[in-house]
Amino acid sequence: MGNAETHGSDALEDEEILMILNHHLIDNSTPERLIRRLFIYNAIILGLRGGEHYSLKANWFKKRLDGGYDVTIYRSKTNQRGLDDNKGAADTLVIPNSPEIICDYELYFSRRPMGADPEFYLQEFPEEQGKKYLLLLSIIIILFVFY
Repeated sequence: MGNAETHGSDALEDEEILMILNHHLIDNSTPERLIRRLFIYNAIILGLRGGEHYSLKANWFKKRLDGGYDVTIYRSKTNQRGLDDNKGAADTLVIPNSPEIICDYELYFSRRPMGADPEFYLQEFPEEQGKKYLLLLSIIIILFVFY
C-alpha cells in the first residue's frame, strides 16, 4: 500500500529540457516569453523551487569578468539566513558563460526599466494598457475631488 514511503520525482532528461527550451512559447521574442525562459533557466541552473522564485531579486545577479553571472541567494530551503539581504552569509551560485544563456539574461537586464521594483520577475506593462490605466486613474481622481 506504500504507507509512509515517499517517491521522489524524476529529474528531467537532457532531451526534455531541450524540448522545453526549443518550444515557441519559451523563446525570447516577447517580454512574457523571455520571462518564461529565464524562469526555466533559474529553476534548472540555480535549482530554485516554488517560492524561491518569488523572493529572487535582480540585484543578486552580478556579472563576472568571464561573462557569466554570480547569483547571491539569501533565502532558500537549505539556506535560511533571515528575511533580508543583510543577515548572515549567503550562497553564491554560478550561471556559466554559455553564450545563449547569457544572451537571454543580458537581454532581460537591458530591458528592465530604471528604478523598477527589485524583484527579478517583472510583469509586462504594455504602453497602450498604461495609457488606459492613467486615463481611468485620472477619471477616478476627478470624481473623488468633485464629489
